[in-house]
Amino acid sequence: MRKERSRNVLGILCAALLVSGSVAPESPVADAAMRDDLGTIQALLRQGADVNAAQGDGMTALHWAAEHGALDIAQMLIYAGGSVEAVTRIGAYTPLHLASKAGNASMIRALIDAGSDPAQGTASAGATPLHFAAASGNAEAISALLDYGVEVDARETKAGQTPLIFAASLGRIEAINALVEGGADLAVTTEVVDMVALEASRPGRRRGSSNRAAAQPQTAQAAQEPSKEEDDECADGGRGSVVSVEVGGTTVYS
Repeated sequence: MRKERSRNVLGILCAALLVSGSVAPESPVADAAMRDDLGTIQALLRQGADVNAAQGDGMTALHWAAEHGALDIAQMLIYAGGSVEAVTRIGAYTPLHLASKAGNASMIRALIDAGSDPAQGTASAGATPLHFAAASGNAEAISALLDYGVEVDARETKAGQTPLIFAASLGRIEAINALVEGGADLAVTTEVVDMVALEASRPGRRRGSSNRAAAQPQTAQAAQEPSKEEDDECADGGRGSVVSVEVGGTTVYS
């Protein structure tokens, strides 16, 4: 009887430990910032809430403000001690990475002025804020980063692609022009592959599918004038796929 009771008690304790370990961290300020709820953020900060408390994925209030382009919230968070160096659990994205991805020049300047490193790469691929700004297509965001002296031809670590290649893969003409004006090297090349055709050409697809997927070297210069079809495809902000066939294997960005 005692042994059975001991087992029951032990089982309850183990269950309690498992439940407590799986509880999401409390991050009321980040939760409010995710909703763009300025009033709640102000009230929480007055009550002494932790401005840097992160959600389960590492997103802080400043991450959300940067992603949403909420400059007033971001400035308030920074004044309250919000860390511009906080990173997400996956990829180690800083608020500046997210602001650059959104193409928000004002947010970029505010974060860098507060101490964010404009050259910091992500943990997963070493993509810099300039890579994200180039992909966004926003020339002002690119110019803002270049004003702080970032390397215009910085290469991400997975496939060695520059911001210019990111912009070219999307047909972001304004971004390409801004990068070229900033001194980007037009001679950089990569392998651009039609991923739709590649998928259609795989075994098991119906016969007669066109195999247009053979990789052909493309220069960033050639990508400055995309076809009408490519321009329309990118108009909604969607991104094409860039495949770099280099030492270390093939890397696809979608």
